[in-house]
Amino acid sequence: MDRSAGLAACTVVSKNHLAYARVVCESFRRHHPAARFFVALADRNQGEIASEREGFTLIELERLPVPELPRFCFQYNILELNCATKAYALRHVLQQPDVSRVLYLDSDTFVYRELTEALELLERHSIVLTPHLVAAAADDGRKPGERHVLDSGIYNAGFLALRNDANASSFLDWWSQRVFDKCIADPAQGLFVDQRWLDLVPGLFDGVHVLRSAAYNLGHWGLPHRRLEALEEGLHVNGVPLAFFHFSGLDVAKPEAISGHQDRFTLVEVPALRPLFEDYVARVKAAGYDE
Repeated sequence: MDRSAGLAACTVVSKNHLAYARVVCESFRRHHPAARFFVALADRNQGEIASEREGFTLIELERLPVPELPRFCFQYNILELNCATKAYALRHVLQQPDVSRVLYLDSDTFVYRELTEALELLERHSIVLTPHLVAAAADDGRKPGERHVLDSGIYNAGFLALRNDANASSFLDWWSQRVFDKCIADPAQGLFVDQRWLDLVPGLFDGVHVLRSAAYNLGHWGLPHRRLEALEEGLHVNGVPLAFFHFSGLDVAKPEAISGHQDRFTLVEVPALRPLFEDYVARVKAAGYDE
């Protein structure tokens, strides 16, 4: 069975992250060659980006069904605007002809193999989420810890898998209404952009599955409780080949720090990650990062 039939993926960027979008698109399509990839631009395209020269289909913000678009843009900073655009972009992609499933990948992710588990889950479920933690984390004041995750959200919004059905449609209608004016980074108010809203999803909607595979959506939050092994065929996580890594908080100029959102590890302490980081930084630079 061709699991790529009817499959699409998408990400959201502003122009300063266009290089990242090119890299995640190439990595995804290498393992899902029949799938389509969409990039929603939370910015104004003034001729810098032409879909015919890219490996993806560009969705300009003005094409999305966002009410009161000038207000929507003006009220948010660049992070908040990108996150708020996501729900509208996903709804747009699911409305395209012959799209039966869509995967959302943050632009700073890299796919290392076919996402078989997620695609198989979409045969039985409408919405697939990945949690930050799949085991207990020390509450010792260092980041990340369980209380930091409670501040930012149980599920990481850098990955979503949706089937084109009534459950997913209801979820996107609800999510887009919430992020229209409440996609702000303010943990004191119980809000962290689009992500905290996902905490409510398993209780509000049918057909939700929480994918707890340690090989999915590995980022700095997963390093304390996932076993990494650098094998000849690639990185394994808890004995399973890595599906994709989320380079959240990476400073391309200082990859040794792993992420600006954590203070537990450096690449010296997690040497299995060094080849991944060196390769990813090189790819992002080659994709036009400096420009």
